[in-house]
Amino acid sequence: MGSFWSQPIRVECTDKAQLITCRTINSALWFVNNRKLEYMLLAYLAKYAEKYGVLLYAFTVVGNHYHMVARFPHGQRSQFFRDFNARVAESVRHCVPNYLGGPLFERRFTPQVLALDTDVENYFYYCALQAVSSGLCKKTSDYSDYNSFQDAANDRVRVFKLFSYGNTMPQSATTTMSISKTSKQSINLSSNDYQAMKNVHESNTKQCYYKSSNNVD
Repeated sequence: MGSFWSQPIRVECTDKAQLITCRTINSALWFVNNRKLEYMLLAYLAKYAEKYGVLLYAFTVVGNHYHMVARFPHGQRSQFFRDFNARVAESVRHCVPNYLGGPLFERRFTPQVLALDTDVENYFYYCALQAVSSGLCKKTSDYSDYNSFQDAANDRVRVFKLFSYGNTMPQSATTTMSISKTSKQSINLSSNDYQAMKNVHESNTKQCYYKSSNNVD
């Protein structure tokens, strides 16, 4: 009788970006229209990306799951998601009154290696258009929950404050998150590319996952 693994084998890949998906149990919509929860998720994302040296290319939250495109050059993917998803679950318990407790996610994170640079680019836009392709809105600017595309398009650096608990009193710690620099470096897009793609998203969103060739420098 053969042996079977209870979980898929997860091999660390330090030189390639990955598409990561985490979905809630029964696809429950815990991530909807909650600004306090959104702030905490992004703050912890920034904190642990900084701690583990994660390169963030894209991040979007869509009701019952999130997508992340990232690279883990120090081979600490499991540690990152152990800490980040634990804080996400803790934040949901704190910010969502009707959440009754128990496990939040249906399984561990699901990784997909993006072997080519064009794969990183394609899934950057896949995340950007996730809410539109799912029928949640007609334009990216109409989407009320977080999508990193606008941060990348506008070179926005977000600053967060979190409390760190040491041996004495809790102290406020500041952490920052910048998706735009990582995205532009890895995808090799110019500001004109971002603006052109942003215009495409605003005018016609459901069909276009990739920028057209005439937008390439």
